[in-house]
Amino acid sequence: MIITLLSWLVMLLCFLAIGLAGRELVHRAAGYEIKRPESVLMVGIVIITLYAEAFSIFYKLGAAAFLLLLFLVLLIFLKSSSSIINYIKDLWASQTKRDKICFIAVIISISFFASFLTASIPVGYDTYNYHAPAVRWLEEYGIVKGLGNLHTRFAYNSSFSCLQALFSFKWLLGISMHSLNGFIWLFSALYCILTFKLHYKSLALSNLLKILFMMLLLSYDTLAGIANPGTDFMPLCLTAFIFIKYCELNETDETNYVPYALLAMLGFFSATVKLSAAAAGVFALKPVYDMIKKREYKAIINFILLSFIIILPFVIRNIIISGYIVYPFPAIDLFNFDWKIPKFVAVSDSIAIKVFARTWGTQANCDYYYNISFFEWFITWLRGGGRYYAALTAANIILLPLSFIWIIYFTLKKINYRYDKTILFAAASGFIFLMLTAPALRFGIIYLYIMPLFFIYAA
Repeated sequence: MIITLLSWLVMLLCFLAIGLAGRELVHRAAGYEIKRPESVLMVGIVIITLYAEAFSIFYKLGAAAFLLLLFLVLLIFLKSSSSIINYIKDLWASQTKRDKICFIAVIISISFFASFLTASIPVGYDTYNYHAPAVRWLEEYGIVKGLGNLHTRFAYNSSFSCLQALFSFKWLLGISMHSLNGFIWLFSALYCILTFKLHYKSLALSNLLKILFMMLLLSYDTLAGIANPGTDFMPLCLTAFIFIKYCELNETDETNYVPYALLAMLGFFSATVKLSAAAAGVFALKPVYDMIKKREYKAIINFILLSFIIILPFVIRNIIISGYIVYPFPAIDLFNFDWKIPKFVAVSDSIAIKVFARTWGTQANCDYYYNISFFEWFITWLRGGGRYYAALTAANIILLPLSFIWIIYFTLKKINYRYDKTILFAAASGFIFLMLTAPALRFGIIYLYIMPLFFIYAA
């Protein structure tokens, strides 16, 4: 537990330093100041992940990668020590004495609880099948040309695996820590708890989403898996963070397009962690519309360039590992490298993923469930999930047309609701995306809750 807590302290300092440097760049380039500490840390997480991805293309993610990062962090602290200290002082001074005591108590108790879970033995089939081995390959060699031919699941490229390898500290301890999911759990839990504000007259939608997110964080499946180096948990946290932050921006009447654009880029980043999270890219609609409306063409170009930078390392790694821009999507087949995974293997893998999701893993090798119609396999999916998820899915199906009617009505009537229509559109799009691709709940369980929660709030 102590080693886990120390590793988290190192991660925190790295994410904070790089996040504050990114905050300064955003302020200089767009004139917007990122104030909230959770947003600063998220900026740091994204930038360091991009660093780990890029470094892995050239060399292994071991001592050299970490020490170079540490050098950059120390350089930032030395160069900007006064501004960093002032930032931390301002955050601390903005809290009352009672709040400070509560915050410290919550942070300590939740940290020890999370470290206890994270320090346990990793469990789960995929952990030993390819999650932990994928991190090990990155620790030992970095990116490996054609690695997907050795094991096709190594071609399920995730930027998060690079970040895990960077902070595994195997080069120092002799074993891989695999404590990053625990840090993300702690970060998410503290964000929900410490920023929750219960209003007497009305409960904000962001707070309802925080309650939902906290329930998912405390579920048995989540708690049992935070010791694993898996890649399914991070997309859940990123999607929840984007929805909650978007609501908070609406609740503070934020009109600047920059924070919305930053959330959109976080949506693109989530797709590099897990392709099933790609639906969050819908959040780009609002900032793009605002930039076009205000004729901020330079801002549009910057937005496109930054989005390209976020996705580029992921695409390069895909090509080197599998020979495809995105694996396993053989429809996008542009290259003919000698290390390329055979197309029939990619097709078979794609089918297996969808069939596994549609049958809850009971018919993983039966192609029958791939070729039948939507309604045929959907009945199987409903029955496999039990009554609770069947009822929740039924509620979403009923609310789906109502969501689009709501959006169209408020648009045509030019009615300004408290929350932007993009939130409801993103929730509906995410549910459709989940159902039509691979409806495994670990790929997008949060989308089963957001539409019902939105209409419960609106009612």
